[in-house]
Amino acid sequence: MFSQLSKGLFILSIVAVSACSGSESPQQSGSETNIDKKEKPAGVIPQHQLKALDKAKGVEELLQETDQDRREKMDESSQ
Repeated sequence: MFSQLSKGLFILSIVAVSACSGSESPQQSGSETNIDKKEKPAGVIPQHQLKALDKAKGVEELLQETDQDRREKMDESSQ
C-alpha cells in the first residue's frame, strides 16, 4: 500500500515540477505585453513608469502642501 502511494506521490511530484518549469520564459518566446506594444523603453526605465513616477511626485507635493497648511492653521489656533 505504502509503496504504491509513495510511487504515486513521486510521479505526481515529478509531473508537477516538470509542468512548472518551462523551457523558455515569456520574454524569450517573443510574446509582448500590451505595455510593450504601446511604447518601447528608451532607457532603463520605460516611459509609462516615468509617467507614473511624475504623477506620484505631484501627489506627494500636494500632500506636503496640505500638511503644511494644516500645521500653520493649528499653530494659529493654538496661539
